Amino acid sequence: MLDEEAAARSFQDFHRVWVEPELHRRFGKAGPPPDFRIFQCLVRLPPHKPAIVDFNDDVPWKMRCKMANGTRVDKGDPVYLDQIEYVESVAPPECEGERVGFVYIHRIAGGGFRMIFEGSAALPRADAQGEESKWSLSDAVCEYLNAVFFERTIRFHDEQQQGLALIGIWPIPSLIPYPLSRCTALAQKGNHEEARRLLVGHCSPEWLEAQLDRWLTVRELAERRELLSQALAAHRAGQYILAIHAIVPHLEGMVSDRLSRSLVPEAMHFRHDSKLGQLRDMALEGDQVAFSFRRVVESTVDFILKGPVLETFKNWLDDPNCMFPNRHVVGHGKFIETLYTEENSVKAFLLLDTLAHILIAMGAPDGGSQAP
Repeated sequence: MLDEEAAARSFQDFHRVWVEPELHRRFGKAGPPPDFRIFQCLVRLPPHKPAIVDFNDDVPWKMRCKMANGTRVDKGDPVYLDQIEYVESVAPPECEGERVGFVYIHRIAGGGFRMIFEGSAALPRADAQGEESKWSLSDAVCEYLNAVFFERTIRFHDEQQQGLALIGIWPIPSLIPYPLSRCTALAQKGNHEEARRLLVGHCSPEWLEAQLDRWLTVRELAERRELLSQALAAHRAGQYILAIHAIVPHLEGMVSDRLSRSLVPEAMHFRHDSKLGQLRDMALEGDQVAFSFRRVVESTVDFILKGPVLETFKNWLDDPNCMFPNRHVVGHGKFIETLYTEENSVKAFLLLDTLAHILIAMGAPDGGSQAP
């Protein structure tokens, strides 16, 4: 493990020896265009040959991906973001079919870079027998590539956010990149019903119940363990009315509980919309917040405040947007049968899941453990 000073020197040497000469070769004395940014750079080091430097999307990683159900890709076919669930493994860099030493850097969330390198001495011998085990650095590279897919799905969602909000979808971290990428692509083509069916089909009762252990690492949810268990049981039994009535009030309760543990009483706002603004500001304070997390927080809060979650109705006979179980409809006891669907029960749990994701990323208010 390099100390901070040694790491800074290594990065400076990397930039001086390989990055600067390659930028000069590509762009000449004028230098790269103003909008050119390096997010990843791979330097392959074939023996007795010049180094090969690739930037960003030109980096030639060979990936094995978990493909979405029903996706068929033949050799030579292009692969699109909405066809991939995640990257499972990455093969080591090669040159002309042979493994080579390399140095690789990529950006990390919150700023800065990570450097990974493998010298020629670490490569397997040419006369090695038997099948090679998984490349030891595969997981480190996969982590970055999956983060790239996460961010691209967020950006894709941002382009279609207004249309997706109309069918009750926001950037749900547990569904990124897939199936949110596919839902976004379907919505872009106007296939809203298919997008909603995919969402519900993916988030089966078994899938929702598998999230429970993670939810219970959050104090605000661990204190609601029995409520969550009963709500999940109701959902599994097809009793969506009960599940929705159990979950929806506690979406606000989770936020209020966190604020009450983080602020002095007189600083905590009263209205739900104002409390959401406070939570958003707390989650995004500081200058090291990753783009993806920032957009999840901002888009989720916007969906709640401006979408169907808190949409008000002044006339009791008005028909509100039923693409999400509306807080005011549920809380005031206005019965609209089309609101109490399996889809809306799933979405209530998914909003709870998103808030849990945000609270986990924020950490415990006192710096201790999340769960009581």
